[in-house]
Amino acid sequence: PKFLAEAVTDALQTKKKTMAQRAWDVTLLYPKAASQAAKTIFSPVTHARNFVSAAAFAAANGNLLNPQNYKSAGRLAFGPALSDSLFSGKPFTKQALREYNELQRLQVVGTSVKGREIKETMALLDWKDIANNNIQGFQPLLRPFARLKSGLEKLYFAEDDFWKIVSFNGEYNKLLNAYRRGDPTKYAKLTPQLSQGIREEAAAIVRDTVPNYDLVAPWIKGFRYLPIGNFVAFPSEIMRTSNNIMKQAIKEINSKNPYIRSIGEKRLMGFATTVGALPPAIVASYKTIHGVGENEMQALNQVVSNFEKDKVLVPMGKNEKGDF
Repeated sequence: PKFLAEAVTDALQTKKKTMAQRAWDVTLLYPKAASQAAKTIFSPVTHARNFVSAAAFAAANGNLLNPQNYKSAGRLAFGPALSDSLFSGKPFTKQALREYNELQRLQVVGTSVKGREIKETMALLDWKDIANNNIQGFQPLLRPFARLKSGLEKLYFAEDDFWKIVSFNGEYNKLLNAYRRGDPTKYAKLTPQLSQGIREEAAAIVRDTVPNYDLVAPWIKGFRYLPIGNFVAFPSEIMRTSNNIMKQAIKEINSKNPYIRSIGEKRLMGFATTVGALPPAIVASYKTIHGVGENEMQALNQVVSNFEKDKVLVPMGKNEKGDF
């Protein structure tokens, strides 16, 4: 068969890594990949933070509060993770699989920036080569770890996918409502062609306004080859999407359709609230709950790691000694 011939050809053309490349992997990239995985997919706290923080982009685009946006989001987002053997879940139905594949085609799901960065860093490393050439009998010991990693990795992606599906549903619902009100004759009966056109437009907005690893510049992705630079892709996506949210809002506000203008005004308000008002409000609330003063917060800013200085720090409580 053709596909088998191509697979054999690819395998024969694959070059083995040189000693220098393997030394680079073992001494630098393996520790980097392991530390990134430990801080993300293997950390329960990070899973919770990943899920909560991803909601900010739905809020910034005005897609957080409409209950209709959540329809099927949980089923489609967490289906791949829960069907994994680690969680002993039920397999996807054919209908759900078709819907999920369509969202993949639209580049809405499976595009978690941190998740993909870890996955592709891991892909650079030839784990089988290490197992076969360095440690006899290593692969059987690696299987339970690989199974755990696979399940938790899918869960990490699902946490991000959930809010992207909510955002996609939100953009679709807003556009459909605006078009029906703006041109009731054309959209009185929603044909498959009209529906697909709106889906494509909604997906384009989500790709532009929510972090997406597929759209990270190749030179930024190249940082994963280096021992320095953890999750460089995510800050670059924050800058890209923040700019695009503003551009999308301005574009909508200048629309001739008054209902599209309303979408733009709400998007601009959601972005301003999420970026400007929400973080200080959260910090103030937790300071009040835990009895933390401003002087303590300033002192905390002096002792945290360099990458945390001048960031939004939320006091989560104190121990018996009074330490954060």
